[in-house]
Amino acid sequence: MTLDLKAALEQAIRNRFAAGQIETVSITDGVAADGERVFNVTIVFNKTLDVAKAASLARYMRSTLEEADEPAFPIIAFRSVADQKKLQAAAA
Repeated sequence: MTLDLKAALEQAIRNRFAAGQIETVSITDGVAADGERVFNVTIVFNKTLDVAKAASLARYMRSTLEEADEPAFPIIAFRSVADQKKLQAAAA
């Protein structure tokens, strides 16, 4: 994944939700169980997200991926700030 595509995807994610709802976005390359390329997307949020917008985020991101002629599919995980801190503490 190019840095330009990563930046475009992060901007698309942030644009989907109200200002201040998203704390961090992490996007990494990955491979699905079937061998297909995917993007693993972890979104850490600090305020309650709109459920409909969260549920349709992969479809929303596909337009950005299609513009870049990128066939990889986004696999999205949502974590609250509190859950992210617990995971980081457990990993330390």
